[in-house]
Amino acid sequence: MKHQEETKFVCKGCNQEFASKSALFRHLRASGGKCFPPEEHENFLKYFVNAEENREKIIILYGYVPGDYYLNLGLRDCNSARIEIDPDSPKYGVCNGDHVAELVQEAIEIVSNEADIDNYLKLRGEKSYSKCNRSFGFSARATELCQQDECTGALTEVMTGRAPKLFIEDCPVNEKHKREEEMLAAWVQKINSALDQLILQLDHPDNDGKSLGKVRVFGRLQAPKKFNAEMDVNHRRIDYLLPADLLYGVEQSSSGMTLQEFLESIKESHPNRNTENHGPSSQNSDSKQQNFSYISKLKKLMQKFCSQVIEVDGVSDNDRTTGDTANDEVSSNQPKQVRMQNACTTATKCNVKEDAMIETEGYVSADKGNNNSTKKRVLKRKLYHNFSRTAVAHDFLSFRRVDRFFHRATIRCTASSTQKISTRPFIVISAKGDLFLNGQFRGMIGLLIAIVRGLVDESILDCVFDEEYPNLVPCPFAPTTGLFQGEVNYATWEGKMNSVLTPRKSERWQKGWKSDTIINCINDFEDELCGSIARVWAESGEPNSDVPDMESVSTWITSYLEPWAKRANEQLRNYQRWKALKNEIQQNNCTELALIEKLTPPLSSMQDFVPPLYQKVLELLREADRSGSWPSTSPKRQLVMVSTPENEAENDNIQSDIERPSAYNFFEGQGGASGSFSVGATPGQGCELPKGNALFPELMNAAFELEIALCPDRIPSSTIAINRNAQFRPHIDNGVGAIGQSRSLIVGLGKYSGGELMVEGEKYDIRYNPIEFNGWTDRHWTCPFLGERYSLVWFTPKGCEGIRGLDLCQ
Repeated sequence: MKHQEETKFVCKGCNQEFASKSALFRHLRASGGKCFPPEEHENFLKYFVNAEENREKIIILYGYVPGDYYLNLGLRDCNSARIEIDPDSPKYGVCNGDHVAELVQEAIEIVSNEADIDNYLKLRGEKSYSKCNRSFGFSARATELCQQDECTGALTEVMTGRAPKLFIEDCPVNEKHKREEEMLAAWVQKINSALDQLILQLDHPDNDGKSLGKVRVFGRLQAPKKFNAEMDVNHRRIDYLLPADLLYGVEQSSSGMTLQEFLESIKESHPNRNTENHGPSSQNSDSKQQNFSYISKLKKLMQKFCSQVIEVDGVSDNDRTTGDTANDEVSSNQPKQVRMQNACTTATKCNVKEDAMIETEGYVSADKGNNNSTKKRVLKRKLYHNFSRTAVAHDFLSFRRVDRFFHRATIRCTASSTQKISTRPFIVISAKGDLFLNGQFRGMIGLLIAIVRGLVDESILDCVFDEEYPNLVPCPFAPTTGLFQGEVNYATWEGKMNSVLTPRKSERWQKGWKSDTIINCINDFEDELCGSIARVWAESGEPNSDVPDMESVSTWITSYLEPWAKRANEQLRNYQRWKALKNEIQQNNCTELALIEKLTPPLSSMQDFVPPLYQKVLELLREADRSGSWPSTSPKRQLVMVSTPENEAENDNIQSDIERPSAYNFFEGQGGASGSFSVGATPGQGCELPKGNALFPELMNAAFELEIALCPDRIPSSTIAINRNAQFRPHIDNGVGAIGQSRSLIVGLGKYSGGELMVEGEKYDIRYNPIEFNGWTDRHWTCPFLGERYSLVWFTPKGCEGIRGLDLCQ
């Protein structure tokens, strides 16, 4: 570059003149450095374009379709609640949301550095990408409870990242907006081209020519510094595409409607499409009426899955304006923490059990009586732990808000040329809420299908949502194949940014994703996404029959849904019996003990016989109990143990060994109370050994010897949890198991009735009957019991590999 006439600056690359250095530099930046000679171009990209001060935080709108390999996993592993993907295993195409976020970040780096794809792939092993902030991620919450379901795609998702700023050369004001759109469109095109090349590199010889999936970026916006793509979402929409065959229920079959007639009666509909001339046109008035009646009943059923708005008594006008002045003065002088606790205590008097379950929707005027009271409308959250793979009732995230559960669209996809009908219907069912647990929506879909097909009664909904029912009733999980993330809403940030952040046509905001180009691209991408899912559903196999019944549908129903329904119906009967007895006891003002006595066999029916193998350990357990030295239970373990209301606790110390009523009736630490401690090894370098090692060395030695006697082929454990009269709530053990020994061994001792171990809804009688289970992944709990109940749990946590607890007894 050279200076001419002290006022003109000329670019050596294109010989264009500029009035100032600033204008010249803007030109060089906007041209992408193409005016530099090749030897200077690389330094220009490295030290100027990609310098941190020239990068900005951006919001990226994108969508993705998983590869066929991963879509098929959902049907192939339909008996599993969760698909386990090894992060180090080779990728057979697009895998999941985290994988896609990494691909998008790589594409940005490739475009920013104008790198050759082959050279970049050779060096990318040196580049590590941290988990980015995305709308369906879980890094900000740092809990896998809300992790995106495995191997699922997304119609639209939002993520934040950093990329070089887009500079525009000087131009007339009326052309600036057009130039910005052109430059942004060119950037998006380059990113998508880089993504296509990256996905091609994911092909694998074992992939057998199947689709590798697709990732598409739709737009980019400049992001405010405090914008958080995950935490700032107001609500999310999640979708599920399922064959209409799954909703062919007892109502249709009992009325004489065949599956073929049912499929033909379904009319195509889509909120973003004109479908008036699509779908079968030979519907008579009877079939149309049946279809309308069916959709109406389905809608009413789906509403029962959602959170409900309820009215509670508000604060009267007199209470707002008058009160005890002395109490007000005392309250104002109390510490802030105490005032907040008092406020929470007052709030819970509104006929709502937990404040955490309520989201205030606003105050609604009501007819005022003599006391001038008002009604307050609140949205009562529901407990969705039964719809998740790992959530339990005491997790605060289990209380979720589901605003809508609805039929969003019906589409017809040409699934296979061998089918008897040219097109078949697929139904898109959607839900909107603030946050979805891992597996929650699949559980909602699975339970909906089970009810519609008549495999379980609709009253199962009362059971799975009952907050007082102590047992888990796991819902069936629909295959992950049909699940995809729909959209997210940032209503708060749309106003702050003056931008449309949920793609739609809108004149309210000046910027954002509202152009016809972006909306049409998303609609076309939705067709591709739904088409890929429908193809995988259909290509799993078609038996030769007049009705093209999908093998994937019949396999999932017979191998998974029907066995689940058999267990669920038994659980429903148990729940109904428990509910009836509880209502009866409440009417008679009886204690919780009376309910346990009615639910469990009488203690007198249990035999006193103790197998010789257990006699020594049981005698040592009773000695430890009588010694008064039983260690206190750790705070973490107390959280998952059933506690007793103060007005129902027994105050007298019971010394009998076998006549104790139940762990319900005692405070922790009292005579005859429940309690739990550990012996053996503790994970972590430098950690102290459990106190039980020194307190009860003979018991520790005998317990480890018992494990070897019970399971001689099992690798000896490093640690034992010793429980006395402990009834555990549904929970998952903290941490993970050691490599090669991820399963725990448990056995019950003593004279007691009830007290079975429940593992994911399966009941096991462990009294002198040891079983193995994975306590780190499977939710488990204790049934109510009467009498004296001890249990021993042998396990080896991660960090204790190679340590034998028996060796610590020397």
